Amino acid sequence: MEKDLRLFLVVLLLVLISAMACSSGPSAVPQGTSVSGNWQITLSNTTAPNIVFTGFLTQSGNSVTGSLLQALNSNCSGVGSVTGTVNGQNVSNGQNVSLGISLSGGTTSLIGTTVNLGAPMGGAFTSQADMCNSASSGTWSAVPIAPIGTDSPGGNFHGSFGSINVIGTLSQGPNTGSSTATLSGTLTPTGTASICPYLSTGTITGLISGTAVSLNLYGENGVEYAQLGNIGANPTVTVTPDGSSISGTYLFGPLSNFCPSAQGNFSLSFP
Repeated sequence: MEKDLRLFLVVLLLVLISAMACSSGPSAVPQGTSVSGNWQITLSNTTAPNIVFTGFLTQSGNSVTGSLLQALNSNCSGVGSVTGTVNGQNVSNGQNVSLGISLSGGTTSLIGTTVNLGAPMGGAFTSQADMCNSASSGTWSAVPIAPIGTDSPGGNFHGSFGSINVIGTLSQGPNTGSSTATLSGTLTPTGTASICPYLSTGTITGLISGTAVSLNLYGENGVEYAQLGNIGANPTVTVTPDGSSISGTYLFGPLSNFCPSAQGNFSLSFP
């Protein structure tokens, strides 16, 4: 009798465990995973140039919202709103992702999968005709862009503008579901001073969307002396997808009649 009772209890426990596992259902989002973050999404088809969307998504439960900027190699620019869902299957089988981007009077529908939430994703898309584009279909792929300086405590960086070495800090603001996030920090030249010190100790402000970065440089007196990069078509300053470095072109001056213009390439690495 005692042996039968123990067997009954074991079987009952297994049934309860199985029921609890099934009750979570296929729509449960795995803990600690999310598509929230900065994304660069590319739409490809055989009859038109690629269209690139950049911006931020946020996830709450299975629901996804956000804003994406259409600007790179597209017929017209603008910011579209995003709504969608994530169907949380077992991670090993992939997650189903469904996104709708509303822009210029039309909707682009993206259906696809990702091996793990927060990892690259992709699939097929269909796009309605709108004020800027004809109806189309094809494939899409999306790359997550890590926050700038993720692996650098305090956002510390070192780098150079041409022959002038610099150090500083740069931090990325919170994800608000907008098409951009803010950047802020400091910059200090460490190279040999010249008669035309285009770079001066001061502060940095800026924006990031996808891999595109714009930076505004201010001197100690609070006066802006340089604008680097842009958010939109043909960005001249970009960040690597892992957030470890920023590089691009710069153009300074002239600051006075005796100071010639300076231009070239710059790079910042974290840490």
